Amino acid sequence: MPMMGRWSPLPDGMPPWLPFHALLAMSQREHAGDDAARAWLDAYRRAVQGDVMAQARIGSAFEHGEAGVAPDPARAFFFYYRAGLAGDAGATGEALRLKDALDIPAAAMEEPTLVYPGQWRWWREEADRPGTRLVVELGADGRFTGGGAHGLWSYDSARHIVTLAHHETWRVRILGCRDTTLFGQDARGALCIIERTGPGRQP
Repeated sequence: MPMMGRWSPLPDGMPPWLPFHALLAMSQREHAGDDAARAWLDAYRRAVQGDVMAQARIGSAFEHGEAGVAPDPARAFFFYYRAGLAGDAGATGEALRLKDALDIPAAAMEEPTLVYPGQWRWWREEADRPGTRLVVELGADGRFTGGGAHGLWSYDSARHIVTLAHHETWRVRILGCRDTTLFGQDARGALCIIERTGPGRQP
C-alpha cells in the first residue's frame, strides 16, 4: 500500500493503512516477546502487502480491539473495504455494516493519488523524434520546475490524467503502476514513464 501512491489522511493525520500508534505499541510488545502482538503484526504486514484474507482479519482486529489495540472503526472499515474490493464478499458485508452504523471518513474509501508534489523523472518515447527526458519538481502550489522548464501541473485522479503545461502541454493518461513507476500514454500515443525520485510525501 505505501507504494500505491499518496493516501488521504484519516482524522489522526495518518494514512488509513498506517495506524502509527498501534504499530509502535505492538512493535514494542513484539520486541518484549508478546506472541499476540507478533501475530497481530504478521497479519497487519500481510494485509498491507495485499493479502485479502489478512485484510479481512486485520479489519476484524481493528473493529473489536483485538490483542490489546484500541478499536479503530475507520481502519476496520478501510481493511474490510480493501478486502471487499478484491473479491471477499464477507468483508464487503462487514464494510457495509460499519458504513451504515458509523460516520466513516471519506478518506477510508478513497483510492490513493498516483501523482503528487515532489520530485519526478519523466521519459517520453516517440517514434518520429528523439525521446524527452527530464526531472521535475511538482510543487504543492500547482507549479513545476526542472529540466530548463517551468509551468503548471495538475492531476485528475478520476481520469488518471497528469498534465504539465509549459511551452507545450503534456497530457498523460496513466495506464499502469508498479512500485514507484507509472506507465502512460500521451495524446499522440507516445509511451511515457513517470517515476518518483524523491522521498514519498505521505501526509
